[in-house]
Amino acid sequence: MVLTWKGNEAPTEIGVNRLAEDMDGNRVVVSGSHEAITDFGWGTIWQTAETKYARGEYQETESNRFVRVQTDDCKAQVGV
Repeated sequence: MVLTWKGNEAPTEIGVNRLAEDMDGNRVVVSGSHEAITDFGWGTIWQTAETKYARGEYQETESNRFVRVQTDDCKAQVGV
């Protein structure tokens, strides 16, 4: 499933949230931890978020879906 970044970004206590949309127009917040951003960068975080989202590994509120990506998620994605 392809997630499209909408250009919005907000720092949080544990990392950075980026607003995206899925192919159906649902709002999806991709939350990358500080460690994942430093160790892997947004390219890997984004690929990992898309994989997790496609598997249904996200939380949902009335207005958004949230995919949290941490270092261990990125390691699994790249096979480290």
